[in-house]
Amino acid sequence: MAEDSTPPRESAPDTGTVQEEKDREAREAFGKKAQVAEDETGNETKVPPARFDFFIATLVMEAHIALGEMPHPSTGETKKNLSQARYLIDVLGVLQEKTAGNLTPEEDALLRNNLTALRTSYLRLA
Repeated sequence: MAEDSTPPRESAPDTGTVQEEKDREAREAFGKKAQVAEDETGNETKVPPARFDFFIATLVMEAHIALGEMPHPSTGETKKNLSQARYLIDVLGVLQEKTAGNLTPEEDALLRNNLTALRTSYLRLA
């Protein structure tokens, strides 16, 4: 009979403190790393700060691209992908539901106004 070469599993701690410590260490190390990344050509580019409004704007832009209302920034092509547009609009809707009552008035307006515009555009095209 062949020996089992599977490494033994580490038992999960009852309190979660080991995982919490790993999470804290990872957040600290991640925070210390410069916000610079390499693009596909190997050039370093500055990564924008992680903010809710920028995140929403990114999803909105992707939805406009999928609706064929904007050219793709990398290819310059404009083409519709209504299933992708629907998915992105649904994701924004989930964000609206899950963040209700936790947004600033500006963030709430940004999300609400863009969702209304995207839904209207989708219905016009679908």
